[in-house]
Amino acid sequence: MAAVTRSAMARLCGAASAAARPVLDACEREAAKGAQRGLVAGDATWATTTELASRTYYTAMKTFPQMANGAAAEVNAGWAQISSKARQFPGGWTVQDTLTGGLFAAELYAWSCVGEVIGRGSLLGYDV
Repeated sequence: MAAVTRSAMARLCGAASAAARPVLDACEREAAKGAQRGLVAGDATWATTTELASRTYYTAMKTFPQMANGAAAEVNAGWAQISSKARQFPGGWTVQDTLTGGLFAAELYAWSCVGEVIGRGSLLGYDV
């Protein structure tokens, strides 16, 4: 019985190793590409990997306020543009403004429908 179990385990380990080989080869190819670009440390270990992840995280946290301020400026500029168009209604609107607003409203409705379908998990309706 033990010999059969060992034999089965050996076959299973061999199959797992064969299945993992393409994944490991792809990882090695990507690491080689990074090394060619100078992005992989020569002494890459798990400790250096976690250190790099920590540096990346804290660098991203440092740049977040800049990104948030940039996004706020873009939102304010967009709101100013919408507000100026709203003050011109209806006489100052061109046909292009009207079509752009209609297309924007249609896109909002379409994405709302997509979200509804994803949320309920069915295209045709709720399962009751």
